[in-house]
Amino acid sequence: MNKYKNNFKNIFFISKFLIVIILIFSYQSPVKADYIKDFEIEGMTVGESLLNYLSKTNIKKKIKSKNSYIYPNNSFATLTYNKSNLNIYDDIGVVINPNDESYIIHALEGTIYFKEDKCLNKQDQITRDLKDFFKDIKYDFVEYNNLNYIGDETGESKVTYKDFNFSDGSAIRVICWTLSEKFKSKGHIDALVVAVNSIKFMNFINNNM
Repeated sequence: MNKYKNNFKNIFFISKFLIVIILIFSYQSPVKADYIKDFEIEGMTVGESLLNYLSKTNIKKKIKSKNSYIYPNNSFATLTYNKSNLNIYDDIGVVINPNDESYIIHALEGTIYFKEDKCLNKQDQITRDLKDFFKDIKYDFVEYNNLNYIGDETGESKVTYKDFNFSDGSAIRVICWTLSEKFKSKGHIDALVVAVNSIKFMNFINNNM
């Protein structure tokens, strides 16, 4: 699995985060909470400090890593957070302000890689559970189905989005990439991303991206 993941991530990493922010959570057993700040991805929550999981030295190294994505004016940075004991996801993306020494988490993304054709089924399952979870909270639900994946110039690989846009300005997005067999033969693999974005991060995206 590591071979497939590493090959796919080389091309997938930057385009993934760009798609996530332009178009605009852990999938665990739901526990009632007050909007997104209490939801977890592998125990991590938006609004807490990344220092709870990494040292300041390691965070600074990740910010400078070629695998990190830096937003305009150094306003935010997306880092990949990996640890050996992840229960659900294969890796986690963390968005912080690199100029904030408290390193507050402004967005989280959990990614699952699929060697079999199960991504869309998992996306539907997560979406159903999210709708049930948020049945008492106001949000707009939007979906974009079977769009062309920009990483595959043939147009044969597809991406589907399920968006929960909340009245307070925060957002959750569930994304599924279903790739063509030809594209997979080059070392790529289907992937699902569950993303949770804070009000502050969404305001930045809406005003600057």
